[in-house]
Amino acid sequence: MSKNKKYAGILLFVLLAWIFAPSVAYGQERKRDHDKEKQEKEESNRKFFFGGNFALMIGTITNIEISPLAGYHITKRLSAGTGITYAYYKERFTGFNTYESHIYGGRIFGSWLAIKNLKELIGLPGNGGIIGYTEYEALNMDDNYQTTLINTGEKQREWFHNVYVGGGYRQPLGRNASFNIMVLWNLNQSPKLPYDNPTIRVGFYF
Repeated sequence: MSKNKKYAGILLFVLLAWIFAPSVAYGQERKRDHDKEKQEKEESNRKFFFGGNFALMIGTITNIEISPLAGYHITKRLSAGTGITYAYYKERFTGFNTYESHIYGGRIFGSWLAIKNLKELIGLPGNGGIIGYTEYEALNMDDNYQTTLINTGEKQREWFHNVYVGGGYRQPLGRNASFNIMVLWNLNQSPKLPYDNPTIRVGFYF
């Protein structure tokens, strides 16, 4: 009897294992799928980035500018995005002439991480890299900047279409954040614009 009971116990154990094994395997498979989906979602979210530029200058020229942006990492090196710009600009000239305008508009841009890490390439300290940059920007502002110099002309608003090319230095500030400083040239520079070439732009991205 004891031998039969022993065989019965083994048989019962095998039977239970056969019944519950698929459930355990299914649960483990579901957990793996869930972890994989979670990882893919996190990686997808990391492809989006936000940030912008902020400028503040007070004196003979007063310039207060806010330019938020949003973008997407197409590859590990190539990214693209869009943004909006608002600026208050005021400049005093001799003879008490003053140009003043509220400037607003939008832009689309592309960025290429040409050199990911300068330290690995040429041994410079830090872990920053070099980026190439291009941008199309449309700005609406008072178009009498040039006529203000001789105190003639009435204020009329006009759209200006700017094409920037250039590059700069990118310093990572963690896993996703970075600090960028760029030097850009406007290929469609107008004498009516108060901004000179080149433009130095500083921004944070996360």
